[in-house]
Amino acid sequence: MQGSSLRASLVLIILALMAVGGFACGSNTPLPTYTPLAPLPTHTPAATYTPLAPLPTHTPAATYTPLAPLPTYTPAATYTPLPTYTPVPTATHTPSPSPTPTPSIGTRENPVPLGTSMRLEDGWEMTVVAVNPDARAEVLAENQFNDPPQDGSQFYMVTVRAKYLGEGSDRFNASLKAVGQSSVVHTDSCGVLPNDLFFTPEVFTGGEISGNVCWETAETDAESLEMFAETLGSRFERIRIWFALAP
Repeated sequence: MQGSSLRASLVLIILALMAVGGFACGSNTPLPTYTPLAPLPTHTPAATYTPLAPLPTHTPAATYTPLAPLPTYTPAATYTPLPTYTPVPTATHTPSPSPTPTPSIGTRENPVPLGTSMRLEDGWEMTVVAVNPDARAEVLAENQFNDPPQDGSQFYMVTVRAKYLGEGSDRFNASLKAVGQSSVVHTDSCGVLPNDLFFTPEVFTGGEISGNVCWETAETDAESLEMFAETLGSRFERIRIWFALAP
């Protein structure tokens, strides 16, 4: 708006000066034809002022924290080489000896202990209850016709108890024999015995008897003597159960 007013004022001033100049010169020369000035360009208002965005709020830098000092250098320990490897010798496995199995009770190696009962194959249960290694006096006193043992021999008498556990009834008929260090089986009787087992009666199931058996043995066999009861099995084979005659 101010620009337009200024242009208009200038035009009026120029026209006035031209008029004054004409009158002063006294000339009748007409003034040149007025040629209007070209219109002033249309005023374009300035763009609306847009304020700049406010600067961001200043954030102070973080407080400087100095780094921790590096640890003092400690030199590595002096290298000590490992000892030379010596292979361990392989141990030779020595197998443990297998334990010797204990023989079944009733064998010659493991006879039935004195005073212990043992079942025989024929339905009888037998126990050695007493032994008399030197029964000379008892045997000779039993019958006047009994002969004394030969020189170097003695009468060895054993008392046994037998119980019948089979069916029905039976007589005790196991053959009782003895053997010592000479390995010779003794079967000879000493003669008529007191309470001779040979003359025992018939026994029913659960019945029990006792009696004596005697052998004339060498004196050297007396301390090692063992007895075995011999019976027949179901196939008529001989079955022997061994009994100890010493504690």
